[in-house]
Amino acid sequence: MRSILSLLLVVFLVMQNGGVTSQQVKAQPTILYVPGAWHQPIIFDKVIAILSNEGFGSRKISLASVGRSPPVTSLEPDVEVIRNTALAETQQGRNVVVVCHSYGGVPTNQALRGLDKPQSPGGGRVLAIVYIASYIIREGVAGSEAVEAQGGSPNSLEYEFLPDGNVFFKNTSNPAEVFYSDLSAQEGKFWVSKLQPQSGATYTAAANYAAWKDIPSWYLVTAQDKTLRPEVQRGWIREAREYLDQLGGPGTGNQMIISQEINAGHCPFLSRPLETAQFIKRACDACKK
Repeated sequence: MRSILSLLLVVFLVMQNGGVTSQQVKAQPTILYVPGAWHQPIIFDKVIAILSNEGFGSRKISLASVGRSPPVTSLEPDVEVIRNTALAETQQGRNVVVVCHSYGGVPTNQALRGLDKPQSPGGGRVLAIVYIASYIIREGVAGSEAVEAQGGSPNSLEYEFLPDGNVFFKNTSNPAEVFYSDLSAQEGKFWVSKLQPQSGATYTAAANYAAWKDIPSWYLVTAQDKTLRPEVQRGWIREAREYLDQLGGPGTGNQMIISQEINAGHCPFLSRPLETAQFIKRACDACKK
């Protein structure tokens, strides 16, 4: 009897100190993580570890356009892997929040068409999109065009086309200075070693749908970004909100796209993982209300 009481006391104390029950786990949406060009999804591991302690499940997406030879020749393979991963979760009755970084926003925008609603009885749906220094742009516009329309975002990176059609950095480039400007030299060097060639076809690829028109979206602007200038990011947010205001009336854009700035470089999930995780959690919590 005493041992049973002791066990019950331990369970009570764990729950009082932030322990996650199975019911809480089921209540939380699954978070899908979509990396940007050249990157593997391991870049999100710090944030995933933090949010797993809050009961959030995760699915890491490896883009088809990264690290393949010969490379993919269109946006469609990236769209397919994102959509199929989201559907695999929603068909199990789980809701989903999609976190996308940089180029990852382009295929994400197309992949989530219609997924704001359940696709089958008892199915889950996509509750929100969290853009992190990412492309929140109109359909039919390539990422490179969208950057130029906001005045460009010059940086010191020099690319070259490889014989197989992929794109990678010249030896004269230093990606650490651009991607990981707020990390230590040692950590920046580590992450540079993880970069892989990117399909050149994605530079001119344009999504045929903009998911932020239908799905509540949150945007984390990286104020010290040396890859995508913060002015470019702010310009995209402003244009998206103005478009939504035209569709639904004044204030619609501010309601559908909530933004916050973080004093970080292009990859805040590496340099400021706790703050980034908190931002993602706020988006998840807001969508359940």
